[in-house]
Amino acid sequence: MNIKKVLILSTFLFVNFSMAGELTGYQNTNQFVHKSTFKKSTKSFFGSSRGTYTWENGLVYDQVIMALLGPPDDIKKIEGTEFYLASACQVHNCGVKAAVILSDIQNPVAFAIIHTEKCPVKPVLSECNRYEEVTIFTKQVEADFKIKSYLTEWAESKVGKLKSVNVKVIK
Repeated sequence: MNIKKVLILSTFLFVNFSMAGELTGYQNTNQFVHKSTFKKSTKSFFGSSRGTYTWENGLVYDQVIMALLGPPDDIKKIEGTEFYLASACQVHNCGVKAAVILSDIQNPVAFAIIHTEKCPVKPVLSECNRYEEVTIFTKQVEADFKIKSYLTEWAESKVGKLKSVNVKVIK
């Protein structure tokens, strides 16, 4: 093998290994959601935040990861940005869905989870519907309008009209 081929091959391998956190090698959410780098960055994003989205007063990190572990959607590049949208629904419960906007698996920018508001204990018949809500999680006090729009559009594409869109700032 001549030196020119060795240099080209070395450059190719370096570029591929240096892009390990990027999404270029993944087609769907399940291909990266199990990676320790993604789980670590997601856990760091949420910290010890708790909430009731798929179960009562659980760690938000656990609830979002569980929702991302099921049947996946293909990863979509968000036009005109450096961001990607990745989503899936919860295993055996596709009424719960989650999405993440990220530039690579180590840098999530925002998350969303579609969950339902259940009927009251003693409902009036007309009030006993399940309402889909989406909660968007961001680190910014004022969520970037475009990011909120992308996640709201994603949620509506999955369940139709939403009862509400909530934005939670994770500190």
